[in-house]
Amino acid sequence: MKILVIADIYPSKENPVSGVFIKEQVEQLKKHHIVSVMVINRIFIRVASGAFLRYIFRKAFNADKAREEGVFRVEYPVFILFAKPLHIFNGICACLTAFAKLKNTGFRPELIYTYKTFPAGYIGWKIGKRLELPVVNMEFQGPFAGYFNEPRLGAKVIKTINNIAYTIYTAFQLTELQALGARPEKLRLGYFGVDTDKFFLDLNEYKNRLLEIKAGRVKLLVISRLEENKGIRYLIEAMEMLRKEFPYIQLSIIGPMDEGGEALLELIGSKNMGAHILYSGACNNEELPAVIAKHDILVSPSLYETFGVTIIEALSCGKPVVATKCGGPEETVTGEVGLLVEKADPQSLANGIKCVIDNYERYDPEVIRGYAVGHFSQDIVLGNLNKLFEEAARGG
Repeated sequence: MKILVIADIYPSKENPVSGVFIKEQVEQLKKHHIVSVMVINRIFIRVASGAFLRYIFRKAFNADKAREEGVFRVEYPVFILFAKPLHIFNGICACLTAFAKLKNTGFRPELIYTYKTFPAGYIGWKIGKRLELPVVNMEFQGPFAGYFNEPRLGAKVIKTINNIAYTIYTAFQLTELQALGARPEKLRLGYFGVDTDKFFLDLNEYKNRLLEIKAGRVKLLVISRLEENKGIRYLIEAMEMLRKEFPYIQLSIIGPMDEGGEALLELIGSKNMGAHILYSGACNNEELPAVIAKHDILVSPSLYETFGVTIIEALSCGKPVVATKCGGPEETVTGEVGLLVEKADPQSLANGIKCVIDNYERYDPEVIRGYAVGHFSQDIVLGNLNKLFEEAARGG
């Protein structure tokens, strides 16, 4: 099947970690289908500014960027007038730009698969309607209600869901979508998969780490953007509590710097936690399995998480997880593979981490990996996805 994938984040040379989970699924899709990827990016332009004139005169709706293999990138404008974005033109500009670029590529899909209802799903709906193609949408906006923060966008998103074949989302979000007006027959339960061949269990490293744990040298890992919404502040406070009982405990934070990240680094310094907490920036996805193997517990202290791909990656490597009750982890973290704790609660985080450390040998790495492979491997996820594609192609 020829599939057009539409997404608003996707790895690039400038930002190799943005949307890497989407690229990994696309690479798996390519084993079964002919796939072309359209990456959508909106840019804000002030009306009557120099940028506005340059945008008009360079014929933006047909402008080409450096071509990547199987990927074409599209920029669409959000015009700003009197310091206010003209969101009313959002959808129009996005669809015109995307359709023109698709036409220029010569790629003729049989199905459209989108990531996030806006802008990707909305664009997919309009292109699909024009070309009479089915559209399947994978949603991962978190929280979904965030769509309603922008004028008219919430209604546009619900209308999109009700006019395409299917939207896939996590279980706890499906209830919210229906309450907001999404038709239940348009919704399907689904998750992102993980390459369980790449994220594997290193038993030799596990045995080495077990000796270190017994000596009190525990290594925790967070794979996350460094920002307030990821709950790092509460984990820093939890680490203060933990170091009293585990003086050699260490926490590694891996991920790109985001808004509020600098303040978190200052907090680490002000609490004299530099010897216990190390931030090393973004990590190439290819290097992640080795990084995970050299740590003992993955901690996910988020205030909100739609799914949590990094949790599944750690489980696939046989590592137990301590995660907050913030949405997605409540569907994926069981007592057999880790522990759920209260969000925004340093004491709860500290207690949960201590509990897993004290009972570490009860968390069998092979059982943990088996759980991840059996529920979230690419084979499992893509098998379900391909069935949904076939159902959509047949008309539901």
